[in-house]
Amino acid sequence: MENEKYIGYGVDELLEDQEFVIKVNNTRTNEEWDQFLQSNISAKENIIRARKIIQLFKTYEGKLSEDRKFNLWKNISIYNKTNSWKITLPHINPFLKIAASILIVIALGSTVYWGLNRNGETYEFSESTGMDQNSENPFLRLSNGSKINLTDKNSEIVVLKNQDAILVNKDSVIANTPVKGQDINPVALNEVSVPFGKKTTLILADGTKVWLNAGSRFAFPQSFIGKNREVFLEGEAYFEVTKNKNQPFIVSTNNIDVEVLGTKFNLSAYQTDNFCETVLLEGAVRVQDNGKLFNAKLELKPNQKATFYSDNKELVRSEAPDANMQISWINGWYQFSNQNLITVLDKLERYYNIRFVHDPTLESKAFPISGKLDLKGSINEVMAVLSKVAKINYQITDNEIIIKKQD
Repeated sequence: MENEKYIGYGVDELLEDQEFVIKVNNTRTNEEWDQFLQSNISAKENIIRARKIIQLFKTYEGKLSEDRKFNLWKNISIYNKTNSWKITLPHINPFLKIAASILIVIALGSTVYWGLNRNGETYEFSESTGMDQNSENPFLRLSNGSKINLTDKNSEIVVLKNQDAILVNKDSVIANTPVKGQDINPVALNEVSVPFGKKTTLILADGTKVWLNAGSRFAFPQSFIGKNREVFLEGEAYFEVTKNKNQPFIVSTNNIDVEVLGTKFNLSAYQTDNFCETVLLEGAVRVQDNGKLFNAKLELKPNQKATFYSDNKELVRSEAPDANMQISWINGWYQFSNQNLITVLDKLERYYNIRFVHDPTLESKAFPISGKLDLKGSINEVMAVLSKVAKINYQITDNEIIIKKQD
């Protein structure tokens, strides 16, 4: 049959195919399943076997610790090398079925578990909304394709619940209904693009408040349907999430996912940084690396942070006694405590849409930064203060600032 996707797939290959696992778990009726089998008739036998294993896996998911899963995975790996799927599931006795289901928990790993709970969704921002450091204004691209320029430096967006409309800067109501002839997609997302030098705030359909920092992109639905409230972020945002224990709130980034029920936290996930950082102020969150087979998961308490390092793919939890300092940017100032000068300059680059040029050795020579920088003034005023604290000289030319260590 033409267009068969799973021609030549063995049982193990099917179990490693996340799209297949999601299809099995989302197929609710016999008619739908029969149609799927007919469209992949060449691999029908292996598909049926793989489905049985996945169904066993669902029965036992979540009952093993991560350490136990890892040890079992090592055992099943050794077993597979010598047996390589010699058992035919329909003839396994009940005891072996239970054993098989436990082993499959390991084979599928946390990636599949997370994928099943998130329906395998991924998101790519529209090519036309790519961040442009020289862009003048933020803009909102609605799910129906309309584009709205946000002319205020600190724009505000409010999703009007049950009205298919969005309120911009408290004075403009923008309809967000599908254009004539367009297919209705209930999960289509709106996108906000915030250039360097600007900020934007949002109130989502569930009442959740979001502050977007400079150089950020954010995708969100007109209304939250389904079992999760999922949004997507590139850049930095502070969230005050409306509590709903029946519909978890998930922020998905390129490297990590953050799941909450109702809480306050800051998430920094700039593409140009070599790390993602989640800082918790109130409530509780779960942070998960979304790029590994055995996904690292961390539970955070208030005044803790989780940092994902993209170079070695490590997810690390640490204390954050200065958690409130992490969100000072929403009020127009930065507060630092023994902060590396280069980190401070990176934040100022985004906030003021300015480029810093400096000697590579400056990082090791400059004094660490402690104190408060008021960002309501000009970059000249900020640099005058910073130069005294960090003991540096600077020269502003056009859209560039040259930094040198004081002799």
